[in-house]
Amino acid sequence: MGGALFFFFPRVNAGFLGRTGMQPSLMTGFSDDVELGQIGEIKKNSAVVMRIKTGKPVAYPRLRWRGIALSAFDGKRWYSPNHDASAIPPSANGWIHIAGAPPKPESTSVGLRYTVFLQPLATDTIFGPADIIAVRGNFSGEGSNQDAAARRSFLLRDSTDSLANPFHNYSSIRYEGMSMLPAEDPVKLRGASTEYPAEIRETYLQLPPALDRRIPDFAREITARARTPYDKAITIESYLQTRFRYTLNLTGKPGDDPLAHFLFETRAGHCEYFSSAMAIMLRTLDIPSREVNGFLPGEYNDLGDDYIVRASDAHSWVEVYFSGSGWRTFDPTPASADIAVGLFSRLGEYLDWLELSWNEWVINYDFSHQVLLAQSLQRGSRNWTESARAWFEKENARGKKWIRSWQAEHNALRFLLPLALLLFLVILRFEWLGRGIHRLWLSWRLRTADPARSNPGLASQLYLELLRLLSRHGFARRDSETPLEFAAAVTQSGLAPAVREFTQLYTRARFGDAPCDMLRLREILNQVRSALRRQ
Repeated sequence: MGGALFFFFPRVNAGFLGRTGMQPSLMTGFSDDVELGQIGEIKKNSAVVMRIKTGKPVAYPRLRWRGIALSAFDGKRWYSPNHDASAIPPSANGWIHIAGAPPKPESTSVGLRYTVFLQPLATDTIFGPADIIAVRGNFSGEGSNQDAAARRSFLLRDSTDSLANPFHNYSSIRYEGMSMLPAEDPVKLRGASTEYPAEIRETYLQLPPALDRRIPDFAREITARARTPYDKAITIESYLQTRFRYTLNLTGKPGDDPLAHFLFETRAGHCEYFSSAMAIMLRTLDIPSREVNGFLPGEYNDLGDDYIVRASDAHSWVEVYFSGSGWRTFDPTPASADIAVGLFSRLGEYLDWLELSWNEWVINYDFSHQVLLAQSLQRGSRNWTESARAWFEKENARGKKWIRSWQAEHNALRFLLPLALLLFLVILRFEWLGRGIHRLWLSWRLRTADPARSNPGLASQLYLELLRLLSRHGFARRDSETPLEFAAAVTQSGLAPAVREFTQLYTRARFGDAPCDMLRLREILNQVRSALRRQ
């Protein structure tokens, strides 16, 4: 799923406080508003934004690293006109207990403790999952004693439950956090009252003055059979996920109303189009909602037991208000088809683990320990460098001598080596090696995945394998087609039933949190392969 359109610009937008003393050209950033159509090149940026240690993968379908919520929409841009930020001081042990967090979490909620390693950003926003209960860290970046610095730090919290660092995130920051991950209780949410507090109605039912008249009609049409606000939210979320298409390559000119252009013309866009469409349609139905900026979970690295969150994981989603339960997360953006399996992904995980370990060691140790380490490295660096250079020169000479000797003894192989090299280049040119590795990896995932658990990522991988098979035989899915439309377009008697059943299982596993039936999906893939061979 896609990135949002809010970061990594050299300029800095206004946020919780006035930004002063900033050198934006020296660091990446995160903008505190969302303007439709400015995603830029963010999805191509693989820079690491933060690492979050959780100890193990978090089994929570709606896990997001929440940043800032936005309440007002003018037709092109989301923003918060008045933050009303208040300072939250730390307790004696340095923990900052966030006001407004649920004091009595539901029995089905899950507690999560984590550690965030945040890279320098041009924003004051503090990130965390769902309902943050408490955080602790040296947010000011001053002093060598981490415990003492944490007791001197404080944070700002605004009316949208967003947190900000008044000392700014201009350098790397490490902080601990505790959050509650609220379980989705459809029965309770369906029974929620539609009598909302006055401040909720005033702030979160606002609509742009020149809203296209087709949008309220469209919202009512989609939700005609839904009776409760919860059912209407689920219906709109599912409709956008399955009937619209995710893309970074926007076409046409959106004009003065990019939201209407998205809903009624292109029916394709990146995440802030989907979240904006859902939030505004809900507001036309008198359901309070707001836009949220943050990040998708990212890639879990089992070496460091942490999530690696990159700029390309940037995302926008929706929060909907339910009386008695508060704000709940909804994400109408469909999955991106750009899922790649890299040959050196495991090597990258090792490198990320090494970087994480180094950053954690540097941050956790006092300044005096760092000075001692630097002095020790300085004393030994000269001797080590000279020894290393001599060793490499010796081994280089030995290697060259061995190659010349081997060539002399195996003269006949002089002609075979170019042929072998040519064959290797052909394999690389037609990506046979990558395809073989991908097939082996997918087969291993099918054997090791838990069939009783929802696995949207594996469902997406299997669907991409189906598209690859069909594309090789002339059944290519157009960019404008949704999965259901593409399945309906396959009319060959030997293929149509299998493709439609596969697509139905995929959409349920990908968008409906249903278990991924790997055995059946694998059987259908084999049926498709057999049918294609017979053609």
